[in-house]
Amino acid sequence: MDKVPTKLFGTDARHMTFKQDLDKLLKKHTLRLPADHVLAITAQVLGMVIALQDQRKYTSEMVMTIVAENIEEGNKGMVSNLMKSKGTA
Repeated sequence: MDKVPTKLFGTDARHMTFKQDLDKLLKKHTLRLPADHVLAITAQVLGMVIALQDQRKYTSEMVMTIVAENIEEGNKGMVSNLMKSKGTA
């Protein structure tokens, strides 16, 4: 199997539009739901997306590496944004 990139694949217009749409959806619902509920629901959605991966192309370890490294990137970005806006991190 080929080595899969573990960080975000790129920032072309499709990627940015998808991420911006997800960001808007999260902002909309995090005002109405407790953060731990949002975490649980998005974890379920992530599990669904993981199940869609081509098992002929990606091993479980490859997929989990992508997930773990991008969780870390998302966490760093959100903590940085919260610190700038004097929110809680």
